[in-house]
Amino acid sequence: MREVQVEYIDVESGQTIERATLPVERVPNPLELKARLTLGEAQWVVVRVEPSASAAVRASGRLRLTVRRVADLVPPEIEYEAPTLATALPRWGESLQSDDHERSAAPAVLERDAWRQVELYARSSAEPLARELLCVERARQSARVVSGAGEGLGRGGAEVAPRPPKVRYRELHIRSALLPEPIPAMGFEWLASRFPSAVSHALHLAGIRKAVGGGFALRGESGLLLYGTASRGRVEVLGLARPDAGLSRRALYHDLSALREVAEVHSLVLVDWCAARVYPPKRFSEALD
Repeated sequence: MREVQVEYIDVESGQTIERATLPVERVPNPLELKARLTLGEAQWVVVRVEPSASAAVRASGRLRLTVRRVADLVPPEIEYEAPTLATALPRWGESLQSDDHERSAAPAVLERDAWRQVELYARSSAEPLARELLCVERARQSARVVSGAGEGLGRGGAEVAPRPPKVRYRELHIRSALLPEPIPAMGFEWLASRFPSAVSHALHLAGIRKAVGGGFALRGESGLLLYGTASRGRVEVLGLARPDAGLSRRALYHDLSALREVAEVHSLVLVDWCAARVYPPKRFSEALD
């Protein structure tokens, strides 16, 4: 197995804090922004990555991360919009369903910080899941409201909907790369057959021209987006995303029925990482409310 030598450098002193040898599959993607790390007993934030491209990291077998102690930063610099992020973004390459696939529509574009924030996981991973969720819950406790909900009048005196409160978190939990594979053996063709009326898309992340390598996206009639990655026809990651315009409740029944079937056959639960909650198949609808 290919390995990468990772070196952590203190931005203030220029000294090496720690060195690690990691399998190339476990090395954080350089495009992930300001990952928070624990080195020794201190918290650090990544401020510079060299090289900055995943291909260069794989080719050289080296990754240099320049980091700054969290204690050295002023509070605004270490507040986050979510309490947790996935360890790394996906690899880039050809989507499983290419942009010109005969069944495909325009590419589905997912925000980078939405990657794997709501996903399906094997029930057999209950123990490591519980440990990760406990860390997320601790990060959630650091929340503070930076702008409150408010009602007002629009142009012409028309009432406008209340604005939801905006929340920021002082703590960010980067989910462990040591979690087991989330999805047991599941064929992509079998998965797609559970959603026969879904529209197929290539999968992209916002702001990145290349598609997600081995990525797929299936948009159900309700607007629910089922996305993930697959290798050699086997699903590796399976996530959910809600459309900005909201879900069609009439069609959601059919999409949820198919999703429950997938989960029951493969013993999966739905994990909402930012809410630190796990839903069994019978309660999937609660995760989408």
